[in-house]
Amino acid sequence: MRIVIIGGMTAGTTAAQMARLYDKKGEHEIIILEKEKYPLYSRCVLPFVISGKVSKEMAIEFDKKWYERHNIDLRLSTEVRSLNVKDKFVETSSGERIKFDKLIIATGSTDRPKYENYQRIFNLRTLEDALRIKDAAKNAKTAIVMGAGAIGCEVAEALKELSLEVTLVEYFDYVLPKFVDKEIGSRISKILESHGIKLMLGTAVKNVQEQEDRVVVETSKGTIEADMAVSALGIRPNLEIIQNQGIELGSTGRIKINERAETNIPGIYAAGECTEYPDLITGNPVPVGLGSIAFRQGMVAGINAAGGNTRLPPGVLNTRVSKIFDIEIAGIGPTATELKNAGIKFKQVISQTKDLPEYYPGGEDYISKLIFDNNGRILGYQAIGRNAGLRANIIASVVVTGGTVFDLEMLETAYTPPTAPILDPAIMPAISASRILRRP
Repeated sequence: MRIVIIGGMTAGTTAAQMARLYDKKGEHEIIILEKEKYPLYSRCVLPFVISGKVSKEMAIEFDKKWYERHNIDLRLSTEVRSLNVKDKFVETSSGERIKFDKLIIATGSTDRPKYENYQRIFNLRTLEDALRIKDAAKNAKTAIVMGAGAIGCEVAEALKELSLEVTLVEYFDYVLPKFVDKEIGSRISKILESHGIKLMLGTAVKNVQEQEDRVVVETSKGTIEADMAVSALGIRPNLEIIQNQGIELGSTGRIKINERAETNIPGIYAAGECTEYPDLITGNPVPVGLGSIAFRQGMVAGINAAGGNTRLPPGVLNTRVSKIFDIEIAGIGPTATELKNAGIKFKQVISQTKDLPEYYPGGEDYISKLIFDNNGRILGYQAIGRNAGLRANIIASVVVTGGTVFDLEMLETAYTPPTAPILDPAIMPAISASRILRRP
């Protein structure tokens, strides 16, 4: 049996790896078709390639020899031009037709808008993009970053670390608008400003032009100029090859998959940013954008394509973390804005405490927000502070096992003064939430 995988990044390579592990006798032929010239690397590492913390060589997770050892046919610089579901073959840009028995679509996304053939305006989607931005920064003194999501904020930090003056432009009036709510985002905005990032919040980008020696960005609050600009304004899924092939798209415009990571067509699977999946809290389909979810979808798609029968959880929590200027920001579940849009009623509390006992030196502020309903069900969590990511993992574990704020309040956590107070910051907002819900 031949398994063809379109896309060789996190979802695609994970699918190949899991398919090979399941296929203990080595009976299946596994082919990965990847349009980039590099084998697997994490797109999340790209801002750190720009800053120089991670080299190009370090960023690549699996070299070509790894694929050879696992008997996986990796074909780099190979773009799939078309797909024929009926006759079960794909056609590459070179005109080669490759038959398949099972197909896994892991085509990922493209930046929106996409800036090509520019010398001073960049997207950050590929390792090649990161290397070009790093190179351009050597001859620049000023930079504009458009979009203050996680990637935009991390790029702003990277360019600042390279001694550039950085202006960060964001349509919303706080940073990380899809990551956290305003109460938390406004605090992160202050952190960025304290490190010398100039913020233009509540500002729309209207037009971007490259001139010989500068970039001119027209915004809703006036025109700004810099030596270079990076766009982090959003992404769109790469779905051109599946048009008119009967593969069902969901309400988000991405491939709809079931718990087996299978599309509506038997034997055709999909994973990663080209897919949507239900949100565990709202039940509504959401775009898949996290590498951690793409990895798990790739696992399931690969095992099932190889003949297995494993399943994804019924929904995603979008458990997320970022680290900007040594400050961790983490969250799980929908933001309050997303819950409102879904028509879900909720309550919320914000807690500010120290992450060590008051009497022990070295404690740092830990700020968290817990979102919950009248029955104590946890709907979301956001935090800023040391080990915020690990504490978000604790909350996620409580949520997926059906726990409530009352369970979180009574959760037994490790305690010793050098590492945590007797009431860990992870459970402090649950204590407040429980008091609210117990009021007569």
